[in-house]
Amino acid sequence: MELFGQLPPQPVKPGEHFLVDGSNVMGVRGKSQPPSLKTLLHLLIELKENSHDFTCIIDANARFTLLRFAGQPDQEVYIRFLEKYSSRFTESTGGMRADDLLLQRADRLRQRIISNDRFSAYVNKYTWLRNPDARLIKFQMVNKDLQIPALEIIVSCDGELKTLISKLESLLT
Repeated sequence: MELFGQLPPQPVKPGEHFLVDGSNVMGVRGKSQPPSLKTLLHLLIELKENSHDFTCIIDANARFTLLRFAGQPDQEVYIRFLEKYSSRFTESTGGMRADDLLLQRADRLRQRIISNDRFSAYVNKYTWLRNPDARLIKFQMVNKDLQIPALEIIVSCDGELKTLISKLESLLT
């Protein structure tokens, strides 16, 4: 049933492939907290453990933002994933916004995007953004838990970086 011109969220399909707005997920803690690669890794692990797949698209400045706010170990892991898993992790080219890549792929491949961005500057080009609940999946941090109601995910974002790396890599091979 359609309420107030909005389409209901699509049910999650087994094995669904999601586009992940990596910069948006890393920055979910807000401006008062540094970006967290751990948050992104937790989400990706959760997707894979629930038999889903993903393509993570990240802004070009993420490697520098991670170095500045999270430190060299996070930056090195980030670069390692870009290089080793290039079919799953893509960094936008300098001068190009990751939003352009995310939206074009979502439009062409009819995939959903995990992001809190509203993409309001793109509504005229991608008219499906007028009913964002159908294709955009929102999330929120509640204390230290990443919560995504549409995907029935609640995952604690604690844990050691090394453990998360090993776990995700085992799921990607």
